[in-house]
Amino acid sequence: MSTDMLMDTRLLVGRQMRHLKRGPERVVPVVITPLILVLLNGLLIGSAIVVPGNGNYKDFMMAGVFAQVAMLGMSNAQNGLKEDLRNGLVDRFQSLPIARSAAVLARSIAELLMMFVGWLVIAGVGLLIGWRMHEGLLRGMAGIGLMLLFGYMFIWLGILGTVSGRNPQSSGVGSMIVMPMLFLSPAFFPIDNLPGWLQTICEWNPFSSVVVACRELWGNPNPTVTGAFPVEHPMLVATLMPVVLLIVIMPLAVRRYHSVVGR
Repeated sequence: MSTDMLMDTRLLVGRQMRHLKRGPERVVPVVITPLILVLLNGLLIGSAIVVPGNGNYKDFMMAGVFAQVAMLGMSNAQNGLKEDLRNGLVDRFQSLPIARSAAVLARSIAELLMMFVGWLVIAGVGLLIGWRMHEGLLRGMAGIGLMLLFGYMFIWLGILGTVSGRNPQSSGVGSMIVMPMLFLSPAFFPIDNLPGWLQTICEWNPFSSVVVACRELWGNPNPTVTGAFPVEHPMLVATLMPVVLLIVIMPLAVRRYHSVVGR
């Protein structure tokens, strides 16, 4: 990656963030949906869910809420890129002396920053209702790092899904496929009492490894520690899975983006 491309990307990220200040409505879905989930689960539904070992449900659910914000990065990236394509912004970028890949890379970084803002809000509300990280600052930040990596993977999945559709301005099927996966995992409820076949699906769900890994790093209740490989070795899977997928997805998405904007 050249110095010029890095400079172009930095400038375009700044442009994206300034645009959010003028139109903060794009931040609302990132914050409001998980915020409602924190309050609904933590204050209402959580009282009816028993965490094995008499664990605190507020501690138990927070890794799942963080994962939900990461998943929302996919639809946000799709919506943002579709808007850029629809309003002709990408065409204007093409007429400027900037690297062709800078626009899509800047989009991914801006979405990651917006995701982080959502996490700050969720963490603040979680602290207010009683959630705590019990393993110290370094392990707490390591969990946030895993979530950032996980979220960045979803952002690029959203970008790839948008530029790979026949009509990039209307693609969004990927988000509908991914949404049920969050609830087929131990994100919001223990899976110990599920039927064996369904428990196996939950254990191999990509969400499970990152949720279990973060609970372990944060010292939160973590009943799903035995079973399939992803939940027995969650940190390994939660690290390698997004890295490998990003290595594959990013070049494909950039190449397809060049094809779309070059039409």
